[in-house]
Amino acid sequence: MNRIKLLVRVLGLLGLALFIVLIVRQGVGELAASLAAAGFGLLALAGWHVLTMSCDGLALRQLMKPETRISAGTAIWTRWLQESVNNLLPVMQIGGNLVKVRALMRRGISTDLAGASVVIDVTLTVSTQILFTLLGLMLLLWHLGSGDIAGSVLAGAAVMSLAIAGFYQVQKRGLFSMLTGLLNRIAKRPDWQALAGGAQAMDEMIASLYRHRRALYQSAALHLLAWFVGIGEVWLALYFLGTPVGLVEAALLESLGRALRTAAFAIPGAVGVQEGGFIVFGALLGLPAGAALSLSLAKRVRELLLGLPGLLAWQIESQRAALSQLREGAGQ
Repeated sequence: MNRIKLLVRVLGLLGLALFIVLIVRQGVGELAASLAAAGFGLLALAGWHVLTMSCDGLALRQLMKPETRISAGTAIWTRWLQESVNNLLPVMQIGGNLVKVRALMRRGISTDLAGASVVIDVTLTVSTQILFTLLGLMLLLWHLGSGDIAGSVLAGAAVMSLAIAGFYQVQKRGLFSMLTGLLNRIAKRPDWQALAGGAQAMDEMIASLYRHRRALYQSAALHLLAWFVGIGEVWLALYFLGTPVGLVEAALLESLGRALRTAAFAIPGAVGVQEGGFIVFGALLGLPAGAALSLSLAKRVRELLLGLPGLLAWQIESQRAALSQLREGAGQ
């Protein structure tokens, strides 16, 4: 665990160094002026991204529908908390999912259903992203016929496909039971052994959710819709930044930029990687480096506008839950 934390810190520092180099090289004043020119357009980006979050939230709601019904508000709220934590904290895109499970449990969802649904939701998110990345690859080939970088993206998509296929097979064979067994062998502690029953219940719930094919496909369709809605965010950002592009170019930048960010999950916020990626992909489309870097910074501003209130909401909710538990304990 300590080695993983050390790796995350080292990668984070390297990403931050790259981020600073790119900012300084382009010019802090020029980039600040570009963002200032966008003005209230940055608020429009945050508003547009709420649509993306809503599609993803409703995808979880649809996935859980055969077992229980949660409100649209709950689905979108928990997605907001998940994204805020994953975007702004060094949690390797995992911590937000745990926060989402806890938020669902606080709203009366059983532990096995909350854990199982979030695991499958992540699987569907990555699976649909692979399709979205392949769209970007096809647009790149159609637009430029660029074989070198297209080959790299295709290789990355292939690796993602194999990884998600393997993850699916592990789920089918009992993901949580396997994890609990591994912890038992490593730690041999009574508290780990006590988790075995809960792990088996989660595995059974995963199997149950996968049997509801219609809900599964509907959930995947909503996740795919969310990826396509994200194209509008890039289009709007570049429009407000004074460098408008067509929907094809926006789709290419969003799909390949998102793929690169997912690949850099170990780097907190993919800092530096996202910026470098937009510069590279933007150059292929004839987009100036300053505009591509401003696009990435506009996305960062959007993350802060939505993420900071999300972190605050998570802390308030966690404190209220802790106080409620204390009161219940005192009452007993």
